[in-house]
Order: sequence, then C-alpha cells, then structure tokens
Amino acid sequence: MPTPAPQGPPSFFHHTTWSTSRALSWSATLLAIAHDELKSAAERLREVEDKVRELEEENELLKNVNGAAETHCCFPGKMVAHLQWKLNSKETNKGKRHRAKKVNISARILTSAEGQAELQQLREQEELKKQKVVEVKAKKALEEQARQEWRDNHSHLFMGTLNKTKRKDELEDLAAALALPEAGKKDNLLNRIIGHFNKFPQLRSDQ
Repeated sequence: MPTPAPQGPPSFFHHTTWSTSRALSWSATLLAIAHDELKSAAERLREVEDKVRELEEENELLKNVNGAAETHCCFPGKMVAHLQWKLNSKETNKGKRHRAKKVNISARILTSAEGQAELQQLREQEELKKQKVVEVKAKKALEEQARQEWRDNHSHLFMGTLNKTKRKDELEDLAAALALPEAGKKDNLLNRIIGHFNKFPQLRSDQ
C-alpha cells in the first residue's frame, strides 16, 4: 500500500479565499442586523407619529369642551357677581339706616352666614321676577291668541263712536276687519279707517 504524499502548508490562494468568504459572511450579518434595526426604528417612528396625531386630536377636543364650558359658565358667573354686588349695596333699617356687611364680590363663595342667607333671599327674588316675566308673557300670548280668534270671526259688529278715544288695539282690530294695513301710529290708523268709511259709506250703520 503506497504511502500518501505529505501535504504542505495551505497556499496563499486558499487563505485569501477563506478570509474573503468570512468577511462577506460578516458583512451580510451586519447588513441584516442594520436592516432589522432600521425596520424597527421605522415602526417605532410610525407609532410615535400615530400617538402624536391622537394627542393632537384629543387636545383639540379638550379645547372645544373647555370653550363650551366657559361659555356655559359665563352667565351664571355674571349673575352671582350681580347678586353679590346687590348684597353689598343693600341697606337695612335696624333703628337707623346703615349699610349691610360688605361681601367680596370676587370671592368664589360667601363664607358669612348672614351673607349666605341674604344671597339666598336675593336669588329667590330673582327667581320670582323671572317667573313673573314668564307668566306675563304667557298671559299676553293667550290674549293675543284670543284676539286673533276674535278677528277671524267676521260676524262681529264694531260699536261706538269712531274717534281718538278708541284704543290703538281696537283700531288695529277694526283695520284688520276692513283689510287695511295695521301699521302706524294711532292717528294714522284712525285717519285710514275714517277715509275707508268715507269711501264706502255703506259700511257705516249710522247711515
């Protein structure tokens, strides 16, 4: 059996090829790592951008809510300031006239027991005034409705003398019944109606 020939040391070509292959493998690994890091960074950037947009939308919503709340609280705040001012300027009779105890109108609350009681009284008075205004408006609305229904009934007869003693609303009703304009002052209405009767004397019952 022949003896194998002894092998010499690796040639320079083999060493260079091995080094190049190792370098290429290491470069590919670095590129893969860099690619993964860039991909991860891009995903994080998108997440941050989405979060920023979400926060901006939430901030805009909070601005709108805050503006609505300020508008809603504006009138009650003015009303409280007005009531506190009235409380400061109120005068009472206790043997002799003297001014009521001063209240800080810029304070958020009234800590004085006397001030609290008087403020509550003023609030109740304001509520009564508002209720009275509502009742007056409702009464006027009912009267106007009844008046309109009365106008729509053309079988009514207008009695009495046609002169300046007639109230303006009576003249307006008469003008409406005659299909005349109702606008204008009382004297204009009266002259308009008299002119209409002079033009159509058959409408007068005293002829």
